[in-house]
Amino acid sequence: MGAPAGWYDDPQDQQLIRYFDGESWTTQTAPRPGASQPSSPAAQPSSPAATHDARPAWVQGAQQPAQGQQPGAQKTPSWQAGAQQQGQQPAQSQPSWQAQQAQQAQQAQQAQARQPQQPQSPTAGFQFGGAQQVPTADAAPSQGTPKSVKIGILAAFLACLAIFALGYAMTDRESGDGLSASELGISGLGCPELVDEYVGLSASDPDDQRLVSASGGSEDRSAVGDVKAPTGNGQNFVFSCEYPTAEWADGSQSGLSLEVRVDKNLDLYIGAAKR
Repeated sequence: MGAPAGWYDDPQDQQLIRYFDGESWTTQTAPRPGASQPSSPAAQPSSPAATHDARPAWVQGAQQPAQGQQPGAQKTPSWQAGAQQQGQQPAQSQPSWQAQQAQQAQQAQQAQARQPQQPQSPTAGFQFGGAQQVPTADAAPSQGTPKSVKIGILAAFLACLAIFALGYAMTDRESGDGLSASELGISGLGCPELVDEYVGLSASDPDDQRLVSASGGSEDRSAVGDVKAPTGNGQNFVFSCEYPTAEWADGSQSGLSLEVRVDKNLDLYIGAAKR
């Protein structure tokens, strides 16, 4: 059984005595009397119960250790219980806001993984290959709508001439008269653009056939406006550019002639020759 109610040494302050009501420590305290002057019940604060043994702990201390009935041995006073509760570490758990952020991040990653790849522009991702490749359109356009660009190599680089499919924007107009620059789709195509196209088209060729740069191009567009699409195989001349200096991947230099041609399907080609 627990210690009886009464006055005991204050566990928090050795200069005080504190009243224990048999269940827990109370807030009633008093100065601890000297060893030769034990405090009388009349001098002590009134206790809630008048029938218990009100002698202080230092008077009853000789009997209590023998009985093993120290206050708190069976029951913990409320102030000690509160301290223990405050000192306990809560169980480790993930806060709700962290769990929500982790869930949102996972959902965003899953949504990004499901997003389709953005289509590249028609001029991106040029395809290179052998003589079996031909210029094609991705879809049949309406009247006057430019075709999608797709470039394929038609023939290997020869000593004098190499022909490549440019696939520039063309109309589907059946030509009986001469074609203008806009109808041919060459309004924005000049000597600098031809060099850029040829550099890209020759990127997989041997070093002595792979163009690095060309400068100083002079343009001949005298046939524009009179050129017609051929009725059979082959290509008709559209315009040309002459470059006095062209540099190749093997370190050599030469003159360069580039020609733009058109076939019966109004597809454009570029021919190249070293000078």
